[in-house]
Order: sequence, then structure tokens, then C-alpha cells
Amino acid sequence: NYVFRANPNYHEKGQPYIDGVRYTSYAGGTATQDAIIAGEIDWASNVFQDPEKQLKNAPVDYLTMPSSAQVLVTCSNAELGCTGPQTDVAVRKAIYYGMDRAQLNKLAFYGIFYDSSSSLTPTPENEEYLSPDVPESTVPEEANVEKAKQLLEDAGYTMGSDGIYQKDGVRLSFEVPAISGWTESINGVDVAGQQLKKVGIEMKVKQVSANEMTELYSKGDFQIITENMWYSGSEPYDFYNTFYASDQTAKVGEKGVNGWARYSNKTVDDALDVINSTTDTNVKKEQYAIIQQQVYDDMPYIPMMRTATMVETSKEYTGWVTKDNVYAAPASWNTWDTGIILRQIKPVTDNK
Repeated sequence: NYVFRANPNYHEKGQPYIDGVRYTSYAGGTATQDAIIAGEIDWASNVFQDPEKQLKNAPVDYLTMPSSAQVLVTCSNAELGCTGPQTDVAVRKAIYYGMDRAQLNKLAFYGIFYDSSSSLTPTPENEEYLSPDVPESTVPEEANVEKAKQLLEDAGYTMGSDGIYQKDGVRLSFEVPAISGWTESINGVDVAGQQLKKVGIEMKVKQVSANEMTELYSKGDFQIITENMWYSGSEPYDFYNTFYASDQTAKVGEKGVNGWARYSNKTVDDALDVINSTTDTNVKKEQYAIIQQQVYDDMPYIPMMRTATMVETSKEYTGWVTKDNVYAAPASWNTWDTGIILRQIKPVTDNK
């Protein structure tokens, strides 16, 4: 736990209106929810399964908004040292088609998550840059088990006696790390794993600490992990440059920046360079279409769904972000926006 105190010499006279902020650590999602309901937390981003019922008598308001992309990150590039069957795009695509996202949303994500695009372009805010020529601009909700199996069989995989596909003696079996206490991530892998049994792929969750997860994806020491890819900016450039550009990744064993999937594609890099050097919207759209087709074809990050940020805010303060006044991203963890919001909120009893 730690505390920030207000700066008495802050350049905007009168701000901030609060004396300080205490950040408190909890053991997991359930403990955090209990504290929110009890009024012990003034600002949080915790998902409730039935907020109308669970928060009915709690001293908080809440709102839900689209947030980051929930994905299965694959160590995809054998040339950079990735090993395992997930380096085969046929396996990645089979996993993509093997997920029933409507069921996934209902069973793992409380029915409040949003559809994703196959190229992970954030919609609806970047809708104008989404190419209609990329297959399945919105990911299929229902699983296509037959297509998934056909992809594997065309790539030389054969069904084993245990119902799991294999090739050259290697079974399509994955242990997927997820951060302990991150209920949605854990449940997402569990439900997806049950669905993929019908395809002939085994996928089980392995709970790890946040520090362990950071070490795994920063060094590429995994086959598949589950993570959230954040969105930013008024167009998709920052997103694609952050996660797909070659200069954001590194060889397995070396720390990359944000290119967790160890993805490197010159066509994508060249398109990003063109986008970064022009203000012509039509040129940008052409280049985004190239990127979207490439990342759909290669799928180093397998789309699950777009997450929902549920934000709980104390009724004892005013000035919070609302659906009618989205002056910043409302999540309690979302820098730099947290600083913007903390400047605005004030106690309801404050006469300033």
C-alpha cells in the first residue's frame, strides 16, 4: 500500500481538490469486490457478474465501456527462436476458428465483453480504417470446428487415439499462463480449452504471478499466453506499431519492448513507415488494409474478444467520467488519464 499527497504548489490554483490518494493492494478479484461493496474503495476497475444486483446498495456508481483486446499471444516466429506447434499458422488459425465466442462471453466474461475484429483493429472508434476486404472483419461468434480440423489436416496433422491432433510425435497440447487472480483471463482460457477439445487441441490454464507473467512475455519464454493488448490514439497506428513492428520485438531470451509474439514482417513495417510519413487519409487506409490482411493471415495474436472496462466510482465525489462526459479513459489503472481525473474530482460537500 502507498499514498500520494496533493502538491500544495500545484500550478492550477485550487487543484487538486482532494488531499491525496491511497492505493491499496488486495489478494484478488473477490476481495476487491467485497471492499467496493463495503464502500472501502472510492475508485476501482473490477468486473461484476451482475452489477445491478451486486452494487444495488453499494455507495458507488458504475459504467461499462469497451477497453483492450483479450487475446491469446503466441510465440509465433521460429526465426526468432520460438519453438512449439504454435509457430505453425495452421495451428493458430485452428485455435481461432475453434472458439465459440458467444459461449465464451456468456460463461467467462459475464456477457459484457464486445466483439473483436479479425485484425484486432479497434472498433467502433477506428471503424473508418477497417478494411472491408479482410475476411471476417468481425470475428465469428460461433466455432467452425470442421474448418479448424481441415486446416490442421491440410497441414499434415493426424488425430491421435486420445482425440488430440499430433504431428511428428508432438501433440497439440498447450499450458497457457494467466495471471493469478485475473478471473476473466483464467476463465477465458478454461472455457476456450473446453471448446478446443472438439477441434482436437488441448489447452489448459496455468496460474502465475504478475511478475512471472512479465518475465515470460518480455523474454518470449512461452508457447501461448493470455494477455490484454491496449488501444490508444485516434487511429490504429499506435496499436499496430506497438505490437507488430519488428523493432518492438527481439529474439527469444532477449527482452523485447511490446512485440510479445516475436512477430516480424517487412510488409507490415513498410506500411507503418508510409502511414507515419503522410497525412493523406486515403493513403493511410490503403496501408492499414495491407497491415490488416497480413496480421489476419499470420495471426500471431489470436483474437478472443474485446474486453469491457467496468469502473466503480464513489458517490461521495463528483467530477468522475460518465458516458455523457468521457473527458478521459475512466479505468483506475489507465495512465496518464488517472492524473487528469484526479485533478477533476472533488468531495460532494466541497463548496469550491
